[in-house]
Amino acid sequence: MRLRGRSQRNPWTLVLFLLAGLIIGGVVGDILSSYFSLFDYTYKFGIIDPIGLDLRVITITFGLIFNLNLGSAIGVVIGIISYMKS
Repeated sequence: MRLRGRSQRNPWTLVLFLLAGLIIGGVVGDILSSYFSLFDYTYKFGIIDPIGLDLRVITITFGLIFNLNLGSAIGVVIGIISYMKS
């Protein structure tokens, strides 16, 4: 039995839904953190100290930090559900 529409999904659409869920959920989580202390907890992970590359002509600095809260997690779940229904 073949699932309807399964082969037509683009993986970049999933990335878009996940990023939108992370961003919107993070903003909503920040707003709700002033009313509910449960949304106040934030987990940070990533490259805390930036990595630098000096090429004498140009200097490039790489760094990436994710700040996740409960709103972000809920946004990711909603993004996955939205992707599955689209």
